[in-house]
Amino acid sequence: MDRTERISAAEAALDAARGAIDHFEAVLDEFEQAQREVNRVSSYVGSENWFDDMDAHTRGEVSRTVKAGILSQDLGYDLIVDNRELALRMLELATSILRNL
Repeated sequence: MDRTERISAAEAALDAARGAIDHFEAVLDEFEQAQREVNRVSSYVGSENWFDDMDAHTRGEVSRTVKAGILSQDLGYDLIVDNRELALRMLELATSILRNL
C-alpha cells in the first residue's frame, strides 16, 4: 500500500468511526432515558398490582380494546432480560476498549 492509499484508508476509518460514535452517542442517550421506563416495567411485573390486573383482565373486567401485553408472562420479563444482556454487552465492550487503548 502506498502513502496515498494508506492515508485514504486511515481517513475512511476515521470517518466511519466518527459516524458510528456519533450515532451510538445519540442512541445511548435515548437508551439511558429509557431506563426509567424499564424500571417502571420491572417494578410492575410480578407485583401485587400486576397480579390483580392480570386476574381482572382474565375475568374480562378490562376492555379488550386496552393493549395489555404487559400482562403476559413473557413480554415484560423479556424486556428486563434483554436490557440486562445489553448492559452486560456494553460493559464487556467498554472493558475491551479500555484494555486496548
